[in-house]
Amino acid sequence: MMKVKRRILIIDDNDIFCESVHDLLTDEKTDVLMANTGKDGLKLCTETKIDVVILDQKLPDTEGITLCPAILKQNEQTKIIFVTAYPSFNNAIEAIKVGAHDYLSKPFEMAELELTIKQAFRTQELEKTEQIQDYQNTRDTVEYELIAGHGIFDEIIRTIDLAADTDAPVLITGETGTGKNVVARAIHFKSDLPTKLFLTANCAAFPENLIEAELFG
Repeated sequence: MMKVKRRILIIDDNDIFCESVHDLLTDEKTDVLMANTGKDGLKLCTETKIDVVILDQKLPDTEGITLCPAILKQNEQTKIIFVTAYPSFNNAIEAIKVGAHDYLSKPFEMAELELTIKQAFRTQELEKTEQIQDYQNTRDTVEYELIAGHGIFDEIIRTIDLAADTDAPVLITGETGTGKNVVARAIHFKSDLPTKLFLTANCAAFPENLIEAELFG
């Protein structure tokens, strides 16, 4: 019997972004659909079963916050990943409140998106089986193939495991594009709080007089 493919839907009015994500995620196990408006995206959700939606907050005809409940009304098992070029903690919290599975700030590394989608698929599988032990096993075997396979990266993986076992703050440094967000997300996923909200903030994007309020209220 032929195995049913997983379906990912990208709802974003940026054609270049859509094509890049489409090419990255399409494989023999996954179909990737695209829509440039909320109306077209919701239509696809009503016509076919969608497993994961990558949803932009700013769309030509609506906002992601508004569209999210309508998508979940079609299939409450769908995992929605919000993406936005205008991040704020308030928006992130609001997205989670209306049912989003995760929240990513543009620009992000494609490896971070891949890891986020894998976590969404794992969550779906565990919800279907309702096996709590499987969740623990998933955390213990989290896939690091995005960065593993070379000697120095194996050392990074060991450091990730050590950091995830503590409650101490972790400082990750490196140049742009070296995978800091991927490592941070991996530490979060391996920690004792993997089901809690994971938020990123680009401090350089906030005016100096607002960053304190954004981070500390």
